[in-house]
Amino acid sequence: MSDKRSTLSKLKKSFRIPIRLRRNRHEEAIDALEGPLPPFLQAPPPRADVQVLQKEWQFKERRTELIEHLDSLYEKAYEFDKPLVDPTAYNKLKIRCETLDLGDDGECENGIDVPNFFVPFPLETLMEHRIVTPDEETKRDYEAHEDIFDRTKNGFESRAPYFRLIWHFECFRRSGIPDGPGRLIDITVWRKHSAYSEFMQEYFEPGVCFQPSHRPAAWWTAKTTSLPHLMCILDHRSKGSDEVFRGEILTILATTITRFELECFQDEVVIPVIMSDSKARIIQAYFNGDKLVIRKSRLYDFSTPETLSSSTTLFMQWMASKTGGNTSGFPLEDFEPFEEDDDTELFGKKEIEKISDAP
Repeated sequence: MSDKRSTLSKLKKSFRIPIRLRRNRHEEAIDALEGPLPPFLQAPPPRADVQVLQKEWQFKERRTELIEHLDSLYEKAYEFDKPLVDPTAYNKLKIRCETLDLGDDGECENGIDVPNFFVPFPLETLMEHRIVTPDEETKRDYEAHEDIFDRTKNGFESRAPYFRLIWHFECFRRSGIPDGPGRLIDITVWRKHSAYSEFMQEYFEPGVCFQPSHRPAAWWTAKTTSLPHLMCILDHRSKGSDEVFRGEILTILATTITRFELECFQDEVVIPVIMSDSKARIIQAYFNGDKLVIRKSRLYDFSTPETLSSSTTLFMQWMASKTGGNTSGFPLEDFEPFEEDDDTELFGKKEIEKISDAP
């Protein structure tokens, strides 16, 4: 062994390598026996690009931890065996629920919440871009989506408002938008028909897409690819409730994890999601490092001629919202592990019986 070390040492001296690669344990052992290498063989001081790589590596480590934390939240919510999440279960599911109070103008009534990642489209500007029907075919389409009440009586309670929102946002032509098709979406930050892989990983489909009670009906991502913001319409096949739906939680977590794992968002630490379900509720959500923070508005009514227009206008303001907030420099809270106490309240009777009957 000593002969090999001596031979290696002679080779170093004879070749006089000008740049030395990263040191390894074998080389350090040689130095311990024979002293440090000459200056011309020593490693150069860390360069700026090396420091950048170290910083990126540290962030990837941090992001991996965040994804693991989000995965644990998703698993807890997936095991939850009730369609609605009672406020008494928020802490055990690591959810913090806040109220999104919106005025008639679509703005937050009690001031902008901090942090805030979405800014509603100004009502005055929206009124400048009213829907126009330049031909008979467009006029018939418009009237069909205005008269949705007969369809709601025939079992289309969730689908009729959904189709109305889609047509108002990305189909009907509007005044004052001269370029292109002239739709509302054309003057927003949102991109239609974004890749499914940017929205949902296949792993989450059983809990989000293949459920009889809910499914994502449409989604949009920001046109600027550096922004992680996402917008989604979640179609719920159940009556509206002020409580949070399990499907809403699963969808938010699934899309958040999917966005986190995209390489183009490796510098982002907050993935905000804005959602509106078919029962007319606006939800904003983000992960603060420890809990899933959900801000939800009251339920808006699409079932009467008196409320249809105002509800649609408010939803257009939020579907056309601008992105905001510092998603890459947001201070995260420390993740506290789930409590190991009795979780029977989290599960339905079937799950409890399954556990109690196990050998």
